[in-house]
Amino acid sequence: MDVMMYFIFLTVLITAITADMSEWTRCRRNGDFSSHSLQQMFEPTINRSVLCDTETDGGGWIIFQRRVIGDWSFYRGWDAYVKGFGALSSDHWLGLDHVHRLTSH
Repeated sequence: MDVMMYFIFLTVLITAITADMSEWTRCRRNGDFSSHSLQQMFEPTINRSVLCDTETDGGGWIIFQRRVIGDWSFYRGWDAYVKGFGALSSDHWLGLDHVHRLTSH
């Protein structure tokens, strides 16, 4: 399983950040990847779902970039990278604004 998981990460080019804060433990252990809302990590008016890796190195990883299927073009302008694009069920970029909010707490 470990070999397959590392192979997937190398070929898929998934970029993630570790989740050490207690609020991030909401990335539950119910499969390799799960979608879960971390709305309390942001301002009350922002509700953003993120993709969680609950298996690698004990879980608790938030995936902010995923390139698997190729149905979303990553050749985009600055505004798209600031706001984020794609779909959690396929390729996506979380967005610089959201990454900043996650890493500044």
